[in-house]
Amino acid sequence: MPEGSLPAAVEAPRASAAPRPLPVAFGGCTGWFHAAARPTGRAVLMLAPDGYEALCSRRPWRELAARLAEAGLSVLRYDHPGEGSSDGIEELPPDFSVCADTAVEAAALLKRLSGAAEVSVLGMRMGAMVAGLAAARMDAAPLALLYPVLSGRLHGREMRVQSDRGPEGPEFLGFPWTDAAIAALSGLDLPALLAAAPPRPVLILAQPRIAEAAGKAALSLPDARTIASDGYDDLVAEAHAVKVPEPAFDAIIQFLAKDAPESLATVPEPAGRPVIQLAGGGTEETVCFGPNDGLVGALTLPARGLAPGGPALVILNTGVNHHVGNGRLSVIMARRAAAAGMAVLRYDARAHGESHNPDGLPLVKIVQQPAVVDDSRAALDLMQRLGFPSVVIAGNCAGGWTALHAALADARIKHAVVINLQRFIWTEGRTFAVPSRRQTVAERQTFQWRALIEARRNGASALDMLRAVTPNRYKMAWKRSVVRSMAHAGRVLPPRLAGILGPGRVAGWLRALSTRGTGVSFVYSDQDTGLEELESHFGDGGKHLAGLRGMALVLVPGADHTFSNRTMRRELLDRVDAIIAAVK
Repeated sequence: MPEGSLPAAVEAPRASAAPRPLPVAFGGCTGWFHAAARPTGRAVLMLAPDGYEALCSRRPWRELAARLAEAGLSVLRYDHPGEGSSDGIEELPPDFSVCADTAVEAAALLKRLSGAAEVSVLGMRMGAMVAGLAAARMDAAPLALLYPVLSGRLHGREMRVQSDRGPEGPEFLGFPWTDAAIAALSGLDLPALLAAAPPRPVLILAQPRIAEAAGKAALSLPDARTIASDGYDDLVAEAHAVKVPEPAFDAIIQFLAKDAPESLATVPEPAGRPVIQLAGGGTEETVCFGPNDGLVGALTLPARGLAPGGPALVILNTGVNHHVGNGRLSVIMARRAAAAGMAVLRYDARAHGESHNPDGLPLVKIVQQPAVVDDSRAALDLMQRLGFPSVVIAGNCAGGWTALHAALADARIKHAVVINLQRFIWTEGRTFAVPSRRQTVAERQTFQWRALIEARRNGASALDMLRAVTPNRYKMAWKRSVVRSMAHAGRVLPPRLAGILGPGRVAGWLRALSTRGTGVSFVYSDQDTGLEELESHFGDGGKHLAGLRGMALVLVPGADHTFSNRTMRRELLDRVDAIIAAVK
């Protein structure tokens, strides 16, 4: 039975003074090594969850690694094969036997990098199941399991219920699975796997709803205990709303640091160059750049040399997700472009993913604010140093805002691919939440009230709150009328005059880009809510874009805001490929 319970998450992650992690690569996988400042003889291998849960929990997972390093435990965390930035076919689910083999390889690498005498394992969700599969080949050192998948059979059943089924099989929160993979998962039982491995101390931090089952599982092991821990839902919330389960993290650190060997077993080896060879051809290297090398990205280069004279491609964050993208969309886009002969950089803006937050600012003061435009210029500087003086820049949602404003700020951008842009002019404190499609008035009002709570948490002003509770039908009609009038004036007045008209600035921006020779492709899912913003400025169907050279509206039929299944992603990627080919 569970021995106790821990409270839920808290909003603000605490700052870490741990050394900066080093990027590493091994066996086609990308990862990060966190060296302990005062190392003990124990290191920790962190096995992440898969798919959407890994995407959402990226920043807290990284923070936990830093805090373990502060406690004297060097850490290696990495993306499983076929996940994140690691190599592997983008549209296949995890192969658990391959993941277990990779975990064993990662543990050996961690011993070499850290010099530790033993390696403990920390597995979260599906990563806990991988830890169980690999346990028989690992050191019999303490094992911590955070919100583990205990029964593959029960989890597989939940996945079948919750997944969206398309013509090619199930999709689980934007990440493809197959019936065969779910069947393979259903044959796995974590307590049985651990019982078959050499005994070791085990800590299970379980969601309260499965704490009793986890407690029974612990009874089958010689040295295991279970604690019921709230915080799972907040840890895997959308990336902009994620919270750190501080009590759970503290319990993990205390458990893994207890009775650690005092001294190293060997002299640590240096990490090699963080480059992976892609099975489809080409290479991908983790790069650090910008002020104090605080920005992090992945540079993808083609196998057969670069296409002569063409621009490079820079891919921005989607919302506040890290540079992998939902359903690995950014990874797929980058590797497709590299296969066509382009150099590609996808990177994290400050406070996103692996990049640092030098000023400690909240996301509301970073996302769709001048700071991320400054980061894009640092990315352009890097590409110019590498021999690419002009680029195509692409971003979805908040990344679309950054792509447009980066093009306005820097003439090195030859073309901007602006995907599902929600606002041309962003007000600090607005909610980051976006509906998946256009809504009825009733749906919009319900969504607005939910967004109001989030906006307040993000620091919305009293005026923002008043706007949010204004009756929706009157507010929208008034706004569209005013914006359309100012936008019309902006299309006909000289740019300097248009710039004083608020929304009229937008037409002036595009006129200036057109005159400069910088093109913009506005790419929208055909039911995306952002189309209302575009049509407010440029008429129904974006008809007024036609008079501006280099400006175009491209629609993706049948897609939602996040391109949440493989068919939608392919439709988008085909259009982006065509846009880039035309620019070259």
